[in-house]
Amino acid sequence: FRSRPTELRIGLACTSPLIERVDPEVEAAVRRAAAKLEELGHRVEEGGAIRGEIDEFVPLMARMVANVPLLPFTGSLLEPTTQWMRERGRKVTNAEAAAQREMLEKRIDAWFGDYDAWITPTVAVPTPKVGAYRDLDGEGVFRAAAPLGAFTAPFNVSGHPAVSVRAGRSSEGWPIG
Repeated sequence: FRSRPTELRIGLACTSPLIERVDPEVEAAVRRAAAKLEELGHRVEEGGAIRGEIDEFVPLMARMVANVPLLPFTGSLLEPTTQWMRERGRKVTNAEAAAQREMLEKRIDAWFGDYDAWITPTVAVPTPKVGAYRDLDGEGVFRAAAPLGAFTAPFNVSGHPAVSVRAGRSSEGWPIG
């Protein structure tokens, strides 16, 4: 006698307010993975994007970066984005960071809702070319690179467990998660 595995209710999100559009190859791979989960007996439902803006995550990330200890006299060796984050993070109090984290955790918990799990792209945009951010300052690089974490940042904040599973390869040979 073989017992049937428990059916999971899984949300599917392929949109984010942090990006214009999920790359079509990435979306297709994620949807194939969702279809496979349905074949295995799980219920997959199209869900809405989690609400959020880049500037809501900045105080938390900046505060964390500002608190990383450095060896004396090494701050000037940091990348411009890291320097920008440290400078910005020094202006965020522990109480402000805690309040921001709590607000985002509640929003993410509400988005997670009654689903057992969510399936989203890991990185929803093509890999930037080497040198793509060369002419940007620290803040500019952060904002240009933010779409790379559009789907992972909420889990980093909330502490929900997350895993990236390979769902295919792009036409250029890059892994899609």
